[in-house]
Amino acid sequence: METEHRNIEAVVRVLGVVALAKQAPAYAQDRPGAKEGLLKTLRGILDLYQNHIWKEDAVVFPMADKVLTAADQKELTEQFAEVDQAVGLDVVARLVTFARSLATIPLAPLSSAAGSGGCNCGCGP
Repeated sequence: METEHRNIEAVVRVLGVVALAKQAPAYAQDRPGAKEGLLKTLRGILDLYQNHIWKEDAVVFPMADKVLTAADQKELTEQFAEVDQAVGLDVVARLVTFARSLATIPLAPLSSAAGSGGCNCGCGP
């Protein structure tokens, strides 16, 4: 999972930021295909995070609950609280609110030029 964290960070930082830096202005200027390109990039980033979070929720955290003692979990909780304090509780609250809001946003369909599953990843029929 640590390697996956680094890979996600690299993909988002390099590919996502570079693509978004080009696609956002093109979308703002209403260039042909800009909306589809921007949606594809954003969905790719969203898919990375959703798949990663699913792995953590479905595999890592249940496994940790079985392996870690109550004392271990208490220590981790305290360490996470320290990180939250360092980042700023207002920032953490805004990020939590933003993350929850993403779950309520319906995805607009991609154009027919997208892959068979609509995401260009080969997952469709």
